[in-house]
Amino acid sequence: MKKNGYKKTACLGAAALILTVGVSTGRALAYFTTYASASGGATLDLGSTTTVPDETFDETTWTKHVTIRNTGAYDCYVRARAYAGSSYELEYPAADGWTRQADGYWYYDQILPAGEETAELLVRIQRPEAAAEEFNVIVVQEHTAVCYREDGTPYADWNLKAGQTEETLGGEG
Repeated sequence: MKKNGYKKTACLGAAALILTVGVSTGRALAYFTTYASASGGATLDLGSTTTVPDETFDETTWTKHVTIRNTGAYDCYVRARAYAGSSYELEYPAADGWTRQADGYWYYDQILPAGEETAELLVRIQRPEAAAEEFNVIVVQEHTAVCYREDGTPYADWNLKAGQTEETLGGEG
C-alpha cells in the first residue's frame, strides 16, 4: 500500500511541475518571440579638441608672438612653454591673460572656447654677442579638456591622457 502512496505523491508532484512550467512557458515564449523593427538612423559625432599655435617673430625686438587657437569641437584649457639653447635667455614681458607657474609653463587664465584664440604670449630672446647666427626657439603648447566638479565649477586636470576621464584616474585633480 505504501508503494501506491509514493506513486500518487510522485504523480501529483509531476503534475504540479508540469502545470507550473506550462503556465510560465507562455510568458517566457512571449518575451523571447516579441520583436520590434526600426528604421532610419542618426549620425553621432563625438568630436575632438585640437589646438594650433600661431607664432610670429619680430626681428627688431627679438620677440616671438605666440597665440593658440582652439580648432576643435570642445572648450579646453591651454598652456605653453618656450625652450632655447643654453646661450639664450628667455624673458616673458607682461602677458595679459597668462600666468606663469612653478613648472615653467604659462597657463592661459580662461577656458578657451572652440573656434577662439588666446591672448598673445610674448617671448623675448636675449641674444648674447657671441651667439650663433641661426638658432631655434621652440614653443611647446598643450591642451586639456575642461572638467567640472559636482558643484559645476570648471577646472583643468593636466594628468588626463587622451581617451581618459577623471573617473579612471580616481577623482578630480
